[in-house]
Amino acid sequence: MPDSASPPTVQVSRLALALTLALLWGCAMAVIGTVHAIVPSYGAEFFAFMASIYPGISGSGTPVDIGVGVLYGLLDGFFAGYVMGWLYNLIARRLGGAGA
Repeated sequence: MPDSASPPTVQVSRLALALTLALLWGCAMAVIGTVHAIVPSYGAEFFAFMASIYPGISGSGTPVDIGVGVLYGLLDGFFAGYVMGWLYNLIARRLGGAGA
């Protein structure tokens, strides 16, 4: 018989978290990429790092480079958000109401 005194386990919507992180990371790539295209010194190290992770990004600040970065940001953010939501829900179910 479940303990009625323990609070219900809060679940996170994996899809909502995935879409939120996809939009945040995609927009971050777009904003930093656009500013980098205007002021090449801004975000140069960031784009060098992104180029080492995401194939197809050269860090040049061209519209194609920015577009590829935004697509990678959307996909990477979605995947990371979905996995984080799944992991959170798994841990929350295992812990139940303990430790709150």
